[in-house]
Amino acid sequence: MDPWIGCGNAHRLPQELRAYLTSRGITHINHIADNGRSTFLQQAWKTGRMLQIPRQWQQHWKEYTRALTESHVRIQEGEDKLIWALAKHGKYTPKEGYIALINSLKPLQCESWWKSIWKLKASPKSRLLMWTILRHKIPTRENLTERSFHSPFWCGLCKGDNESGNHLFLTCPCTRELWNSIHSQIPSLPRWQGTTVQEPWEDWWSNVSSERTKNFPLLTC
Repeated sequence: MDPWIGCGNAHRLPQELRAYLTSRGITHINHIADNGRSTFLQQAWKTGRMLQIPRQWQQHWKEYTRALTESHVRIQEGEDKLIWALAKHGKYTPKEGYIALINSLKPLQCESWWKSIWKLKASPKSRLLMWTILRHKIPTRENLTERSFHSPFWCGLCKGDNESGNHLFLTCPCTRELWNSIHSQIPSLPRWQGTTVQEPWEDWWSNVSSERTKNFPLLTC
């Protein structure tokens, strides 16, 4: 009847089923362990048929034992110990905690697009630059200030606005002038415009078929 950590209410059985098990002397989790079928990596549990559980509760029992299996509960001699179920070795480390935290966050909307950067045949330097721009890791004056690096906050190109990634590679007058010049020469290219660099990059990737042309924003930036 315990809600085992990590499974919420998945380990709670109906009260009628718990009363039935109690009447047959099944009151602890080790009473339902099937040690004969257990392996070093996984604990096996007795089936509803083995315990002669009535048919109306068979599905509840199947879901219960499935949740026990997924939470890696093990029946062993000796004292209980805590395990980190998200790691294969069962031990928590800062690295494993960081990975679990990242996986729990909502993926970036541009994730599928920045992953595609590594498939391009552009130079590693230009691919890395675009990746840092889309991930907001580029060392602009705005990012450096957040890291306690004191310097003028304005853009080094136009000196008319704060230097952020979106400003430097999208909305800066110098950047717009460069892209306008490019479009005047090649009108068929998609427009490099939007509120964030992610927007024109997604538009570019969706509307450009030539692999050589896909490299163009990387080289321009």
